[in-house]
Amino acid sequence: MLTALANFQGLKLGKLAVVMPINGLEIIVAVLLAMAIGQEIYDLKTLLFIILVLIGLTLISVVSLDKIKKLRLENGVGWAIIGAIGLGASDYVIGHASRTFSPLFAIWLTHSAVAVFSGLIMLKTRAYKQIKQDLNHFMGLIGAQSFLDNASWISFAYATIYIPIGIATTISEGYLIVAVMLGLLINKEKIKAHQTAGMILALIGIMALSLLTV
Repeated sequence: MLTALANFQGLKLGKLAVVMPINGLEIIVAVLLAMAIGQEIYDLKTLLFIILVLIGLTLISVVSLDKIKKLRLENGVGWAIIGAIGLGASDYVIGHASRTFSPLFAIWLTHSAVAVFSGLIMLKTRAYKQIKQDLNHFMGLIGAQSFLDNASWISFAYATIYIPIGIATTISEGYLIVAVMLGLLINKEKIKAHQTAGMILALIGIMALSLLTV
């Protein structure tokens, strides 16, 4: 929950084009924790494909290459870094818990804690009135998002049982490619050449990692 708050705060304070690429740290943190604590071993080929995916996703996230030069000056960067590190740590913890207990229990426990924490905040800030209005107006959207989010996390948790946590995290970050493709097909959005190149690199890396785990 704290990780999500830090991530949203970074997006709130900073420009999306500058802050989003920082989320790539999530993969690095998850891989490092899996190696250091989980004692997972990756050969050079696997590490190179992980780096390829990381580079590809970063290129997709960067709207303008000139924005990267302003990274240190951008508001919200600090929060985004904290959020990305926290997300990487969460990926590892969920993977470890899934192996120790069960994937369903790991996700249930995590989301239950988030629900309790969020409920306490809403009671304190009296935000439940706004929540009620949102539910009345956007029930379909909220329901769909909740279902997809839970299904995604459960799928990730099960994946960590069969493949290394670092690889599962890297492959799961491919959601960014899906988001871009939906934007292109449904919203008729346009992307730049370096973003297209990023999609290709990330897809190659993800497909290669998938084949390595078969």
